[in-house]
Amino acid sequence: MTARAQLGLAIFSAIACIYALLETGDRSNQLDQELDLARRQLATREAALEQRDWANLAGEAAQLADAVEARFWRAPTEGIASARIQGAIEAAARRVSLAGSRVSIVRAQSLPGGLVVFEAELSAQDRAGSFAPLLEAAASADGDLRPTFIDWSASNRRFTVRFLAPAMIESDT
Repeated sequence: MTARAQLGLAIFSAIACIYALLETGDRSNQLDQELDLARRQLATREAALEQRDWANLAGEAAQLADAVEARFWRAPTEGIASARIQGAIEAAARRVSLAGSRVSIVRAQSLPGGLVVFEAELSAQDRAGSFAPLLEAAASADGDLRPTFIDWSASNRRFTVRFLAPAMIESDT
């Protein structure tokens, strides 16, 4: 190899080493910034965990769950729960004097833990403007009757309301 080639190779090697050192430095700076960000995020999360009173939060969540569950319909069987829900909707319709009302349980979905969600439907004629009072009367039932669908026809003043009613099936044994 000639002296000129050796000099060229040495210069090329020096440039490659400088480039590698610069790239390594840039990558090192980038990793330092990422590590710093991760440390700050960890410190923020640890501070949030230390500030929270988790026992109180768990107590509040349990109280909220109890309050919601207190409005569930309760019965020893699905059939009895269904009859109670249907009866409550019929009673609300009678209370507001709805004409030609029909109540039916459209669906019952069983969930784990003895929970059943019923979907009930009421169809009626609204001659005296009793649509809104019906919803108020249904809200005052013994269990939760939550309207989820309303269809009202202006031409014949007939309407349909669907309610969701959660029930807890509690056997007597």
